[in-house]
Amino acid sequence: MEISQIIKSTQEQAVASWIDYLNQLRLNELVANLAAQDINLEGALNELQELKDFVANPEHILGSLKSKHGEIAEHVQVNISNARRIIEGLSPEHTFEGVGRTAPEDYLFNGIKVQSKYLNGLVNTLTHNNGVLGHLSKYPDFLNEGGTYHIPQDQYDTMKDLLSMNDEEINKASREVRAIVQRLREFQEQTGIDLNSESIQPAIGNYDEVQLGKIDGTIDNEEKSIKNN
Repeated sequence: MEISQIIKSTQEQAVASWIDYLNQLRLNELVANLAAQDINLEGALNELQELKDFVANPEHILGSLKSKHGEIAEHVQVNISNARRIIEGLSPEHTFEGVGRTAPEDYLFNGIKVQSKYLNGLVNTLTHNNGVLGHLSKYPDFLNEGGTYHIPQDQYDTMKDLLSMNDEEINKASREVRAIVQRLREFQEQTGIDLNSESIQPAIGNYDEVQLGKIDGTIDNEEKSIKNN
């Protein structure tokens, strides 16, 4: 065999070996990614199972039948938020660990103390004795110490829309809308809280989604979404 043929054969073998090596790397990466996806799915579903177990025993949930959604909302925030991050391969950000059941905070978000308030209607959530205002009256240093409040996503969106209205738009709005805007302004003046600040943040669930009669459907929808991720 001529030298040129030997060199060519050696080069072809080297190229073939390199291609085999690259293909093996890709296969290893694919196997690792599939394994990670399985682990992520299992972890996310475990979070949802914790939520299912919690709502399966309403008698152990704090409050009356009309107010149990408050504690349910806390678990929705923690478990569903964590499930959504885990399925993406990210670390959970919410926890109940180290939080007493009747502590000023309901859960921690990246170490930040969070109090969840889910009352019927934006004004009630903010100004009721069981709402943000009532909690601030009891724990006046909660915000100063780095705490924050979570309110229903739909109520938060409504609040932001109302706060973005100019005077002309407010004057043309219905009596109900004008009354709510006035209550929001009064709340800000009374508490010193800027409702456009991070003191009030949106939770991941709407008010109706955490009610006893709706929570099972909320969990089922989330489970389907995660499995289809």
